[in-house]
Amino acid sequence: MLMAAGVAFYAFLSLVPSLVAAMLLYGLVTEPQQVQQQLSAFSGALPASARDLLDEQLTSLAGANDKGLGIGLVGSVLLSLWSASGGTGNLVTAVNTAYDETQTRGFVKRTAIALGLTVGASLVFVVTLALRCGSRSRRCAGSSSWVWSAARSPSSTGWRPTAGRPG
Repeated sequence: MLMAAGVAFYAFLSLVPSLVAAMLLYGLVTEPQQVQQQLSAFSGALPASARDLLDEQLTSLAGANDKGLGIGLVGSVLLSLWSASGGTGNLVTAVNTAYDETQTRGFVKRTAIALGLTVGASLVFVVTLALRCGSRSRRCAGSSSWVWSAARSPSSTGWRPTAGRPG
């Protein structure tokens, strides 16, 4: 139970720098004029005071200096990866404990493995998100539409993992 608490703690700890990184990235890629358009899509679901606060903060973020946003983005991504790798390291320790395995790796190797697993999982998440969002907004023509469809869902192309096996 204590191992699960450690994994949950590090997962929660990595949320704040991840949110900061997402907001800084939004500030880098968005113009202040676009904020109003994007907020209007879900402004009916927010209370007026929350909408005003969000509008004010995102508009000032979108108009901020790109150099400062870039430095903040790098710092928050590094902090987020470090705290998430702590959760991954605790998850590896929890799995070792569950299977009665003894830890034979040193601190540096354990940390490198946890960081590698975290970066790998983050890359899978980003690529999946990009494919999912890109397939909605991108109008692919010809054969490239099949590629987007296959990347999004292999079953949409007619491919089935059991199709070649006998009855």
